[in-house]
Amino acid sequence: DIDYVFSFDFEDAYEIVSRISPDVYFQGGEYKNKLPREESICEVLYLVMDEKSTTALAEKIINVNRKKT
Repeated sequence: DIDYVFSFDFEDAYEIVSRISPDVYFQGGEYKNKLPREESICEVLYLVMDEKSTTALAEKIINVNRKKT
């Protein structure tokens, strides 16, 4: 199950990840080997999606959900 989905506009998600202490944290493939602090808290899985950004995917999901309401 997914417990949290969030976006952020700061350098990294360390503060949020440290507070919620997830079992797994997903991040875009472009961040691989760039999140040692998050990796010290939980397992970090990197999504590689045919050169598409995770931000674009999140925006698409948000737009689909907006159309449903």
